[in-house]
Amino acid sequence: MVPSNGLEPLLPKRARILSPLCLPIPPRGHNDNLYYFDYFFKLVIKQIVNKCFNISYKFNLLLIKFYKWKIEKFFKKNLIHFIISHYDENFNYINFLPKNQKIYIYIKKKIKSKNLPKQENIKIIFLPNYGREYQTYLYHIKSNYYKLANINFFTIGSFCNQKQMQKLKNFRKVYGKISDIFRKKYKGLYTSEYDSVFYKIKYLKDLKLKKTINKNFVIEKHFHRKKIIYLKKAKIRPMDKWFKYYFKKKSYYHLSSMNGIFGANKKNILQIPKKKIDIIEIEYRKKNISYESGHYLERLYPSVFHKCQN
Repeated sequence: MVPSNGLEPLLPKRARILSPLCLPIPPRGHNDNLYYFDYFFKLVIKQIVNKCFNISYKFNLLLIKFYKWKIEKFFKKNLIHFIISHYDENFNYINFLPKNQKIYIYIKKKIKSKNLPKQENIKIIFLPNYGREYQTYLYHIKSNYYKLANINFFTIGSFCNQKQMQKLKNFRKVYGKISDIFRKKYKGLYTSEYDSVFYKIKYLKDLKLKKTINKNFVIEKHFHRKKIIYLKKAKIRPMDKWFKYYFKKKSYYHLSSMNGIFGANKKNILQIPKKKIDIIEIEYRKKNISYESGHYLERLYPSVFHKCQN
């Protein structure tokens, strides 16, 4: 039995098979079953992926709540300072932070006072919208250089955004290390990567370092909040020259901690002279501008704050 005509009627013979008029629209009855199978298959796969994503999200939040409980139960008051770079995010992340530790929230956007979190352990500081989280972290360090906490947890306000799962995972990993009773093994640096025993072998450590650090790294623009942002070029380029200029006595560290989420002990931070912090932070003093050297810092936090070997 020959099916009836499809959306396109039959054309005369002269149209030829390669004519643009001969679009590949099948006649009725040829591929309907295949079309519906493909549609429902994609729908089922999408549902499975979303289900797994939600399970992963809830699992990470569950672990984060567990780390919060550990700190509230077993840690001394104000042993940890949480330093949060905030712009226009929701303050729901407060629910995942311990109430017995000091929380500094640096806000770079005008927010009505009635919408601000009100807890005794929270200190709100408004800053001009200079740079990004790197300027916030440097400002906190230089402002509190002589009164830093034993452990300092630097993070961004968007870490619990469900649409940005990688940030949540990085936060959870750093949080887990900081709440670890046996945290001395991290040598005062808490990153979102774990140090493998294999990295004690120089060859493997060097391989990891090459993957982690691109010494010739430069960047002129990046995608942020659905927009292309053009960056202010660093005074010293590429990243390797910038690092060696400001941190001559430091060496590259083979682990990374992206998204501006990491932790460092007081002793690790005080390895860097306050004057050096001041000089770098002064560079970021123009509003609504992103800086190339800030992206260097994001990749170099572990290299800057790891403990030097004597």
